[in-house]
Amino acid sequence: MEFYRLNYSLAVFAPEANLKGKTENRSTLAAKAGVAGSSDTPLLIQILEALANGGAKDKAPSPSKEPSFTKLEPLKPI
Repeated sequence: MEFYRLNYSLAVFAPEANLKGKTENRSTLAAKAGVAGSSDTPLLIQILEALANGGAKDKAPSPSKEPSFTKLEPLKPI
């Protein structure tokens, strides 16, 4: 949104998305996600492709950075 100068949209979107301060650039986000980030493919697509292929292309995530998922139990009727 900053690139296209959509300042009004950004002013509405930022609080809704809980964005505080300046957003990170593409290369920083790619490094954090463990994808190349140098191609013309959007980062979200690269991340999803990496997950579908069993991990990131550039580097394997370290065990300390992997998210821990807990199994959610279905809600019981009251």
